[in-house]
Amino acid sequence: MYSIVEGKMLTHIFFDILEMNIAVSVIVLIMAFSMPALDKKFGIGWRKLFWIFIGFRLLIPYNFSWDAHALHLIPFDPEWKIEGTLHMSIAVAVSMIWAGGLIICLRHRYLCYKRFLKEIVENSRESYEEQELSLLHSVLADIGIKKEVTLYRCPMISTPMVLQILEPMLLLPEEEYDENQLKMIFSHECMHIDNLDIVYKTMMMITEAVHWFNPFVHIMVKWSYRDLEIFCDQCVVEDMDKKERGNYGKTILDAVEKQKSTDIVFSTCFYGSTGIMKQRVEHLFYMQDRKRGTVLLAAFAGLFMLLGIFIKCGV
Repeated sequence: MYSIVEGKMLTHIFFDILEMNIAVSVIVLIMAFSMPALDKKFGIGWRKLFWIFIGFRLLIPYNFSWDAHALHLIPFDPEWKIEGTLHMSIAVAVSMIWAGGLIICLRHRYLCYKRFLKEIVENSRESYEEQELSLLHSVLADIGIKKEVTLYRCPMISTPMVLQILEPMLLLPEEEYDENQLKMIFSHECMHIDNLDIVYKTMMMITEAVHWFNPFVHIMVKWSYRDLEIFCDQCVVEDMDKKERGNYGKTILDAVEKQKSTDIVFSTCFYGSTGIMKQRVEHLFYMQDRKRGTVLLAAFAGLFMLLGIFIKCGV
């Protein structure tokens, strides 16, 4: 039987989450209008750190609101009841709908990943090509990755990708790549491994599931995945000259004509949508002209925290 104490606890959690959702919605709107101008002056690193901060904060189901000075929104009264056999408050009912949606979202994502991983394992073959393995080990050594990364060929995929965190699987489609393309692909995917980007994507996926009812959170997560790829590109080309960056950009542009792959959580992919691929190329050649954005990171993070403090939902 669902107890009154459990109902109140769930309601408090839900309204704390609502307060953070309103705050993040405002931030996303501000970012939507300011991002084109900010892109011209600042690098992408500050934004990746900001999305990490926001994603982590949104996973903490507690929000401190300064009740005396807060703007009270969605003031559900605990006395509002749904008459009938359940006779529960509307606030509790809404909170239970949110919790049910969270469970459904997490279960769907997990089952999709397990099914995808099962199909990948059943249809992949480990690569023993000496040239490919030698190049992969060289890239791993250059980046400083000491863990073992196993290389596979898989006919089911149209984009190189990395799966799993502890025992990474680097998957290549069943197609021919020249040595330069392989080096660029290995550098990109191994940089994802070094940056723990699968952990990053997993956290953002869980954040999206917890806040499944808010379209602004879905937009934020989409932006975070794009910035993840752009930042990874910049890490790869940081020490390259213009010619090498041009070759890397050409590898990206060649991929635009390939079939788009489904974005699978708990994985990283080399290819993406046409729009994202073009944005990635544009960012390759303007890194030195852009500021780091430390002040912007602090300003947006502070604004998000202040909005949370001065917004109040529920009773």
